[in-house]
Amino acid sequence: MATGCALISFPLNTAPPAANPFATFLRHSLFVRVFAPAPSRRARLSARARFSSLRPAAPRTRRGAFPLKPVTCHVLVIIALHCDDAAMLRALRQLSLLIVLPLSLALAASLPAQTPPESASPAPPSVPTTFKPDYPDSTSGLERLVKDILKAQAQNDGARADALLKSFVLPNAYDWYDHFFGRDAADVVGEYYEKAAPSIAPFLAHTFVDIQQQDFSQVKALRYERSCDDDAAEDAYGLLLRRREPFPIYELRFHNGNKFIRLFPVVYVDGAFRYVLSPDFRPPANSQKTPHEDKNPPDTSQAPSVRRVAVGGAVQAARLINKVQPVYPEKARSARISGTVKIHAIIGKDGQIAQINGVRGFCSLAESAVAAVRQWRYSPTLFNGQPVEIDTEIDVIYSLAQ
Repeated sequence: MATGCALISFPLNTAPPAANPFATFLRHSLFVRVFAPAPSRRARLSARARFSSLRPAAPRTRRGAFPLKPVTCHVLVIIALHCDDAAMLRALRQLSLLIVLPLSLALAASLPAQTPPESASPAPPSVPTTFKPDYPDSTSGLERLVKDILKAQAQNDGARADALLKSFVLPNAYDWYDHFFGRDAADVVGEYYEKAAPSIAPFLAHTFVDIQQQDFSQVKALRYERSCDDDAAEDAYGLLLRRREPFPIYELRFHNGNKFIRLFPVVYVDGAFRYVLSPDFRPPANSQKTPHEDKNPPDTSQAPSVRRVAVGGAVQAARLINKVQPVYPEKARSARISGTVKIHAIIGKDGQIAQINGVRGFCSLAESAVAAVRQWRYSPTLFNGQPVEIDTEIDVIYSLAQ
């Protein structure tokens, strides 16, 4: 009787369900009917094989485990009927190929893809942790610092740009504001600065990126030392005026033709340039309500005495009885300087100006405005029948059309 051996492989998809990549594989059953001709014409092979797919162990769910990719395995069905030695040897050779090759392919498909390292350009040198910028206390030093930041951003040198930007953060902000502007400024701005310090470098980074995108590429630094300087921004007047000790304050301007973007104020502290915030020099009143805001006045017999009341500028302007018109400074007029000067004032119980200081405006205009407003007179303000001081703001407008 002629003999024959047949090795037949059947693909079986053992991929786990897509909804849960870590689920245990489902069990499948498969019926296979094989017809293989034998060498003899009379010999026929009829076999019926039943087999079940394997149940692979569920992948471990430890940290770092990854879902297996769909794998196609080959289930081998060996049908042997009176195989002679030579036929069996040939079958075993085929068996080794059919086992090793599919298993190798399945293992390779189940592993995550490994991308060979690219031959990228060498990374920029890292910045030391104890990085200290070396820029002198001068306009040229500040300009060079900003240009280095812009260059690092343009070259995608994030480490250097980040180190330079972080050098702008003021250390010991509360103590600095207390020393140069007083405890009131420290309690408000100093505490706020220390809480907001982590966001200052990202804010500056975003600002510098926007400046480059808008092509404001020409950098110019200005240095202010005098209390009165019309070249300074309007917001700089109060800051320069209220310094307890003289120290230079810088302003950055990024030009694009006849337009520019201003970044102010910058100071030089502990060997580096620092971006700071301008304090609000208006002292808080000991009462935030005005006589006009009380719809239900309290019982005056039990109410404590009120010394000062905060009143809006428009409301207080109606009580003005003597106004001295400010003089437009010739220096400002020739320089085509105009704008609004904001003044903070305390009006005494008798209606005269008790305290006054400029808050915002160009210096020459602010000095003229303060000199005029100091002579203004108001009708006394009564609260619960008693005269009180008034905490208010006054706007003085200067127009070249005057």
